[in-house]
Amino acid sequence: MNTLNLNSTYSISKTFIKFKGVLNYIFNTDSSDYIDLNKKSLLASKKLNKFETIWDYESNFIESPNLRRGGFSGVSYVTLHSYGIEKNAGYGLFLKRQMNHTRRTCKHPIDGESTYEREFEMLKYCKSQNILVPRPVFFAKRKISNNQFAVLITEELKGFESLDKFNQRVLQNPEFKDERKKLILALARTILNLHNAKIVHRSL
Repeated sequence: MNTLNLNSTYSISKTFIKFKGVLNYIFNTDSSDYIDLNKKSLLASKKLNKFETIWDYESNFIESPNLRRGGFSGVSYVTLHSYGIEKNAGYGLFLKRQMNHTRRTCKHPIDGESTYEREFEMLKYCKSQNILVPRPVFFAKRKISNNQFAVLITEELKGFESLDKFNQRVLQNPEFKDERKKLILALARTILNLHNAKIVHRSL
């Protein structure tokens, strides 16, 4: 059984969060924790392989934290360097942490479930359906004194161009008519694959 001591004081700004002893506890790794075995050693070398060290990891937010849903949810970007990774390239990760940021479902009608837990499960499901999605390398959740915590780490997408940049470079340029057609077809195929997998993306 986990022994936990919760100190819920933490400070949030638009770009930085300092988790000062938010969770100070001794515990055995939760059976629901997930870690990519291929990245286990690298994550461990940077202390990103355990819930408590990930939660206390100091890093800048890429955007203002989401304070809706009665909780907190924030995303940071970190770059890891290690032997075997191309010099000056690094290994990019998105580090996501949240507290009491939940959604109610039929399975969890009262307390709800962490939105990062839902994201993690959906990423795994999409991968099983051969749908290209970011690769999760770590996930863990904790419930402490009626507070729900979750952390999720995903790999940075490599070799992709954001739609905003693509729009500016190609879609708004009449010379790229063929590229626009290819993009529309690719998007249509991806949406079809999502629907065939019984997935409805409500933000399309």
